[in-house]
Amino acid sequence: MARAVNPRDIRRFRDELQKEQMKLEDADKELQRLRSELLQVEMDLSTARRRQGQLNMEIRRKSLEKGNIERNALRNKRELDELTRTLREGEFK
Repeated sequence: MARAVNPRDIRRFRDELQKEQMKLEDADKELQRLRSELLQVEMDLSTARRRQGQLNMEIRRKSLEKGNIERNALRNKRELDELTRTLREGEFK
């Protein structure tokens, strides 16, 4: 046999259901916001990694240039020392 249903109980259950649905919607919005933020962070990370690679290549290139400049400077110093020595020897002859 069906039991009698109190209209207040129905209203109370309906109100509770609406509150739970609003909580669910809020949680869904927060989840969407977090997913969007995560996507942005992943894109930023990808950009940062790409930039890191570019900077590493530039550092390697500049290091090679520096090494070349140092070798040239050393060679020029040796040549200058040799020329200076040759000039001095010429003075003493």
